[in-house]
Amino acid sequence: MNVQRIYVKDAIAQLDYKDMRSFRKWCTYNDVGILSDNGSRRQYVVAEEFEVAKSRASFKYLIQKYGKNNLPEVLNSSMKFYSELMTSTNQIKKETNQKYLPAGEHEKNFLSILTKTISE
Repeated sequence: MNVQRIYVKDAIAQLDYKDMRSFRKWCTYNDVGILSDNGSRRQYVVAEEFEVAKSRASFKYLIQKYGKNNLPEVLNSSMKFYSELMTSTNQIKKETNQKYLPAGEHEKNFLSILTKTISE
């Protein structure tokens, strides 16, 4: 059985903590175990346990704000909004990524000078 690991250094970076003491307090408060292999000083946490603990606070907030019965509807609508937002931004990127073709002689000269200076 292979358990996904998140090493302590990466977990501290994800939580934006500065030192190990605050990370240990966070793990104690959120019931996340800090583990290490036999003969190794490198410590890790179980990825699933860590991710659940990270999202627990936001779920508590959403349940408090919208209630337990309305929470699935709120999450569904926010996920739908997010997917629509991503679709529209991808369409905008596709439209703006088209190559610019200069029409006039001055535009062609300016574009050639600009590309030369950028490439140098």
